[in-house]
Amino acid sequence: MMGALHVEITFYCKEPKKPTKEWPRGDIDNYIKALFDSFNGVVWGDDDQVVRVTAEKVYCHTDARVEVQIRRYES
Repeated sequence: MMGALHVEITFYCKEPKKPTKEWPRGDIDNYIKALFDSFNGVVWGDDDQVVRVTAEKVYCHTDARVEVQIRRYES
C-alpha cells in the first residue's frame, strides 16, 4: 500500500485459567512493533507510512488471533 495509512488492531489473547489482571499481559507497544516489523516490505513499504494507530488487547475464550484493518489515512 502506498501513502499515509490508518491501522486498527485488536489482539485477542487466550485467557489463562487463573488471570491475575483484567487485561492480557505484555506491553501493547511491543505487540504493535512485532506486527509492524512483519508487515514491512510485505503489506506496506515501511511502517513510517502509518500515521494513525488504534489498538487494543483483550481476552478471548477461543484461539488467540490478531485482527487488522488497514485503510488510507484521511485527515
